[in-house]
Amino acid sequence: MAKWETAEDFIKATIGRRYDLDSWPTDQRFQCWDYGDYFWVNQVGRSLITKFGGMASVRDCWNVSRKINAGNDFELITDKTKLKKGDWVIFNAGGDGHIGIVKSVVKAGVSVMLQGENQGSTYVNVINRSLSDFLGAFRLKAWHKSEQKPNTMEGLPKSVKIGDRVKTSLNHDVYGVKLNLEIINDGQSVLKKLDNNGKHAWLYKGKILRCIVKAYSLKKV
Repeated sequence: MAKWETAEDFIKATIGRRYDLDSWPTDQRFQCWDYGDYFWVNQVGRSLITKFGGMASVRDCWNVSRKINAGNDFELITDKTKLKKGDWVIFNAGGDGHIGIVKSVVKAGVSVMLQGENQGSTYVNVINRSLSDFLGAFRLKAWHKSEQKPNTMEGLPKSVKIGDRVKTSLNHDVYGVKLNLEIINDGQSVLKKLDNNGKHAWLYKGKILRCIVKAYSLKKV
């Protein structure tokens, strides 16, 4: 199974080639869906679904099966002005719709340079494509990790350290068990330990463990 580290890697590796993953239709097997399916199969290990129960149109990859196709691997993009290089765009084109990958944005919300198959050629090529019939897009999260906002509610607040008396803002421990905050937040809970990732905190009173909670929820008392 191939893994392309960047959108540029995939774009360069597939330009000028052609793909057929289902031998359909018999009169012209190199369809735009095949190109998208080739990516899904090789990058995330599953097929690009139109809809269950039989062959359907490419637009159903979005209209019917967008959540399945996205899974945990893709972000769903609904604003065409936010498209970026590497986004897989679904169009409501005449007939069965169309899919391709954005090589570059020509004008935000208006047009993109789209790399795809069966867009004037049975080989993968690049065209200037209007976004007037844009339905939605899939953005591979792995290609945009540096852009993802860090979860600032994971680690221990800077104002808190091991040995401090603390209280928590949460109603449940890390296992989902409801906490008695009258006891936990009575001023006697001491932070004694953190896990290796610094996300979970052990609160004690003396030698007795009171609870394990998310570290970000703690405040010094």
